[in-house]
Amino acid sequence: MRLQQASPEALARMFPLLRSIAKEVVERSYTIVQLEDETRALEGAHATGSVDVLELVSRLANHKRELRHSVEELRELGWERDPEQPLRFRSKGAGAGETFTWSPEDSFFYRSAQI
Repeated sequence: MRLQQASPEALARMFPLLRSIAKEVVERSYTIVQLEDETRALEGAHATGSVDVLELVSRLANHKRELRHSVEELRELGWERDPEQPLRFRSKGAGAGETFTWSPEDSFFYRSAQI
C-alpha cells in the first residue's frame, strides 16, 4: 500500500510494518558503523588479509546489502530516510506539497506543508 493511496486508518495499520522495517534500518546502520570501526582497527594493526579482517569485511558487506534492501522496501511503500535526521522517515502525501514524517518511536505521523 503506497502512502498516496492511504486513508488515515490505512496509515495507522501501516505502522507495525514501518516500525519493523525502520528498526532493521536503524540496527543495521549501527552495526555497519561498528564493523567499519573494527575493520579499520584490525587493518591498522597490519592484519590486512587475515581471516579476522576478511570475516569482518564479509559481515560488513552483508549488512550493507540488507540495509539497501530495507531502504528499498520503505521506498516501495512511499517512504524515505530524512537526509537531515537519518532516524526520521518522510513521505509526500496525496495533497500538493503535503508531507508526512515519523520516527520509529512515534505512534503517529506528523503532517507538514512541505519537505
